[in-house]
Amino acid sequence: MARSLSRERTTSQCSRCGYRQNLELRERTFHCGSCGLVLGRDHNAAINICYAGASAYTNREIVSRVPQKTRRLA
Repeated sequence: MARSLSRERTTSQCSRCGYRQNLELRERTFHCGSCGLVLGRDHNAAINICYAGASAYTNREIVSRVPQKTRRLA
């Protein structure tokens, strides 16, 4: 099964809370204006792609994106 995703949607949506914000291509770090998550832009997009794949596989949307425990990645 293949699914097409918008690059803009995966990079501009917070992988923790789902908040969307505009990012310029030159901005390499994602800073969520809602929950405060800070991740590399590509890392944030990869998590969103993973969520999209999981929800397509199970035919259910992932309800909660907020992890129980967070840690800063170096």
